[in-house]
Amino acid sequence: MNAVYKVTILLLIAFYLISCKNDKKTNSKTTVKTTILETSKKMKKENTRKTAIVNIEAVVNGENFSLSKYNTEKSTDVIYQNNAVQFRITDYDGQSVMVNLQSPEMFMQKPITIRQQTAALPIKEVHGTKEQSKLTFDFKSDDPAIPIIYEMYDGELVIEEISDTKIEITFNGRGFRMGINNKDANLFPMQGKIVTENFTVNDFRMN
Repeated sequence: MNAVYKVTILLLIAFYLISCKNDKKTNSKTTVKTTILETSKKMKKENTRKTAIVNIEAVVNGENFSLSKYNTEKSTDVIYQNNAVQFRITDYDGQSVMVNLQSPEMFMQKPITIRQQTAALPIKEVHGTKEQSKLTFDFKSDDPAIPIIYEMYDGELVIEEISDTKIEITFNGRGFRMGINNKDANLFPMQGKIVTENFTVNDFRMN
């Protein structure tokens, strides 16, 4: 092996090592920059979310349900679409209420009375039904492996007030415990009131 060839080999090895070092620095800088950006976005979202004021009182299957503490980490923002509203409110004890409402008259008038409950619809009709409501209550359970979740099956849900600052809902009907067989034969009364204010809205309505 002549001297020129050896020098050429050494130069190529040196160039390769320098390139690897530069790539490592670039990747490191990119990773740090991406991490900082993601953290900044997360902090911004957390700082802009409101702590909603909630007052939920209900009687479900003879049990009193009360929720007044809003857990910002476990609750969702209120989502508005042209004909729909959905949100979930959770407290620090593991209790929660999930609301999913659909109506062609949403935001156009009030009160709005919804008599069709999603749970009572055949699965194939859910997508095509323009007016329906889904209301579930997740009670605190001593055994996390056995959740206590009730859902409204029939009756009336009334949207008394709906705006960017307040939602008020009353309901009166019958419900069932999720996970049981033959729910039609195991219905029980459920009624109550849901009020939430000062919440964060994700507004997807289109004019």
